[in-house]
Amino acid sequence: MPDRSRLGWTAAAVSTCLGVALTLAVRSDGPLPGEVGLVRWAHDHTPGLLDPVAGLLDALLTDLAAPAEYALLEALAWWSWGR
Repeated sequence: MPDRSRLGWTAAAVSTCLGVALTLAVRSDGPLPGEVGLVRWAHDHTPGLLDPVAGLLDALLTDLAAPAEYALLEALAWWSWGR
C-alpha cells in the first residue's frame, strides 16, 4: 500500500510542477514553439464530423468558463471516487 500512496503523491507533485511550468510558458502573447504546426496537422487530420463538437468546446473553453469547468470536473472526480 505505501507504494501506491507514494505513486499518487508523486503524480500529484509532477502534475503541479508541469502545470506551473506550462502556465509560465504560455504567459507570453505568442504560441509556443511547434504549437502552430501541431494545430494545423490536427485540423487537417480530424474528421469533419467533429467540427460541431469543436465549435461547442471553443465556446465553453473560455477564460470566463474555465473556473466553473474546473469546479465541475473536480466535483465529478470527487463523486466518482466515492468521497
